[in-house]
Amino acid sequence: DSRPRIGREGSGDFFSDDIQKGEYKSEVAQFLHTYSLFSQNLNNGDTDELGDFDLKEKFDGIHDFVARDFSKSDQNIEVPNDSISIEFPDFTDLIAHSYFAKKFPAGFSDARVNLNLKVPPDPRSKKLQIIDQIGACICVIEYIFDRVCFAEIQPPSHDDGLDIFEAINSTGDSLTSLETFKPRVLRELKTKEFNVVAKKPFENANDYIQRVKDREKQKVRTGRLVMDFYYATTGRKLINKNSMRFQRNALRTTYDQISNTKLRDETEIKKCRENYFNLLSNTALLRDDLRTWTKNNNQPLRKLEKCDIDLDEEAAIGLRIIAKEFEIALPLIALLITAKKNSEFRQPTLNKGIKSITAFWCLYRAPETGTRNIDGKIRDLLKDHFSFFSTEDEVRKIDVSALQKELKSILKNRDHKLDKDDWVEQVTKRNIYKTGQTLTRLVLLAAHHGVIPKGSSHKLEKSNDIADHSLTLKAWVSSDKFEIEHICPQSEIETPSTKWNKTLSDDPHVIHKLGNLTLVPAAINQLLSNRGWNDKQILYKYIAERTDSKRKRIAKGTFLDAVNAPANVYKIDHIETDSTWKHCMRPLANYKSSWDKKVVDDRSEELAGFAFDTMMDWLDKKNSGFVS
Repeated sequence: DSRPRIGREGSGDFFSDDIQKGEYKSEVAQFLHTYSLFSQNLNNGDTDELGDFDLKEKFDGIHDFVARDFSKSDQNIEVPNDSISIEFPDFTDLIAHSYFAKKFPAGFSDARVNLNLKVPPDPRSKKLQIIDQIGACICVIEYIFDRVCFAEIQPPSHDDGLDIFEAINSTGDSLTSLETFKPRVLRELKTKEFNVVAKKPFENANDYIQRVKDREKQKVRTGRLVMDFYYATTGRKLINKNSMRFQRNALRTTYDQISNTKLRDETEIKKCRENYFNLLSNTALLRDDLRTWTKNNNQPLRKLEKCDIDLDEEAAIGLRIIAKEFEIALPLIALLITAKKNSEFRQPTLNKGIKSITAFWCLYRAPETGTRNIDGKIRDLLKDHFSFFSTEDEVRKIDVSALQKELKSILKNRDHKLDKDDWVEQVTKRNIYKTGQTLTRLVLLAAHHGVIPKGSSHKLEKSNDIADHSLTLKAWVSSDKFEIEHICPQSEIETPSTKWNKTLSDDPHVIHKLGNLTLVPAAINQLLSNRGWNDKQILYKYIAERTDSKRKRIAKGTFLDAVNAPANVYKIDHIETDSTWKHCMRPLANYKSSWDKKVVDDRSEELAGFAFDTMMDWLDKKNSGFVS
């Protein structure tokens, strides 16, 4: 027929076929059950079978209340044996947002606005307060019983019950896996312990998910969060991160592992449970903070506000790179943050851990033409060494020194990536530009970090001056203002010209090698465009100079004079306070020879060597951040 259906997953209180034997933990549920018996037998005057139920004396008044005509203005009724009135509670919000708002008679809707619950101060009226509330509920229940068909479904498992609910829940919002996981935890921990251990983590997770209003986007966030958490707790891959069934199973099985661990002391089990939920919380907070960083991607933010963690500049760069290019490593970051907040080590150690992961990604990916299963390496790293639960049902703590050791082991066993000569050789000969903008930018900044031109030569040497650091947070967040400039332009691949040495176009990969790339602001890149080497070198010299008078001498009589380019360059000079891009150009200004394949290869080798040194410093630099 056309009546609406309400299905109920059979895991809680429901009306049994054998209604006479109904027993409920909830006082309200027991009251409703008893009231239903009372209602059935009221016309027969047969109420003896209700037994010695202490609210039975109120039934006459309640039933009278339910049967009243709500279109009338006087809503007060007298409760037998008591000299107070039961007044209809104000549950306007409940009705207004429900399916039944459209179905109640107009008289009911008009009358309820004048009805409010007034609780008598007399302490003996506690039961009456319950009756006041139940009276309102019964009005709805009477209506539901009259208009709705109920079907009791007893599924073989909890998952099947929720799947059935999803299938028939065509008019309402579907539940998320976290919403179905929370009652499971609440049933076990009870309210008091739940509020201490799990309430805040669930709130943090829900805050992250519900910052987007679209339900489909919320599902995507839920899947991402559960996937991160499953990696962090087990190191295993979620087969389908968008499937609610797989999400629920992941949450349930990891939670059950707490009781399956080798821990026997109750205090240790409680601590394990607390850390489990802290990890869930930090996984959500980390995602939330990274969302804020992404929204403010031009600001040099170092603090993870919700995590309450202050990173140093290099770690802040590293975390941005991981979030954008190496998401599989975010569960490792969540584990590190949890350990830091548990005072297992100090802030410098957390910084080092983040930098180590970033350096690993750079050293692993730069010599490769593809990802070469780097995600699988991190999954194995988590599963075998650092996930919250081990495969032997032990609870583990993450150690940054051990993490560095394992990351180096992976690199060592992967085509000798820890061997500087081999790494430089591979990076020098490959098309690094096609690997991606983020990696190319990182290698270029790392290559120029702490180095300067050697005298008036184009060769580089180490500098101890902090002013010569190029791998800075300010430079990184300004990356949208910088573009990767091809010194010999890409147009030479398709249409070689006389402006450039022909050895550059003989091999199309040469133009995309590290030695043919630099970083420049977008406006400068447009000015350089497809100009020849002579014009570009004039501009490089112009930019490298530090005084206006010397710049004017360089520009005089050149194309810079002809197009009035200095005005554009000066404008950039005044606005852009960071000089990283100029630092990268100064060695180019010192080249005396023509620009050809040999120069590109030599420069590629030199830059790759300095980039390797910088990344190895990130990967393996010792620090004193551990708590003694």
